[in-house]
Formats: sequence, structure tokens, C-alpha cells
Amino acid sequence: MANYSENYIDFFNAKKERLAGVLTLPKYTTNVPAVIICHGFAKTKSERKFVELSRFLADKGLASLRLDFSGQGESEGDFEKLTIQKEASDLACAFSFLSK
Repeated sequence: MANYSENYIDFFNAKKERLAGVLTLPKYTTNVPAVIICHGFAKTKSERKFVELSRFLADKGLASLRLDFSGQGESEGDFEKLTIQKEASDLACAFSFLSK
């Protein structure tokens, strides 16, 4: 039996595009530190190494959020308009989502 739960979540970036993510939480704990796992260029939150990392972190008592940047994976947006600045903005929105 897994010592974590995985929940598919959505939140919005500054341009009101829906961003898709997976929130992995350790079971039986509350109010734990969290890590945001970011994929590289032309990758997604579902890459095997990111899934394994999020589960490893949960086993150690840490929550994690794997997200698809805008225009990639299951998130809305135009990949051709993706910039480092937009990814940084998406990341800030992910941080804000986790802070709630």
C-alpha cells in the first residue's frame, strides 16, 4: 500500500491559462514542506523520473507538485510563445497555489 496520495489538480497562470499538475502528499501527515518539480524543455510532469522523485519525497514526508508549464503536456497555452519569463511566471503561480 502506498504511503502517499496523488491528486490531479488545475490552477491558472497570470494569463488565465489552465495549468495541469499532480500534487503528491505523504499520508497521515498535514502541513508538510513541499517541493515544486519542474520539467525541462519539451518534457512533461509525467516523465518517469519526476513521478519516482515525487513518490520518494512523499516517503520522506515531503509534499510535491509536478506541473506542466503552459503550452506543454496537459496545460493550456501556445508552446511557440513559451519563454523563460513565462515559465518563471508559471512557477510563481504554482508557488502561490501551494501556499494556500
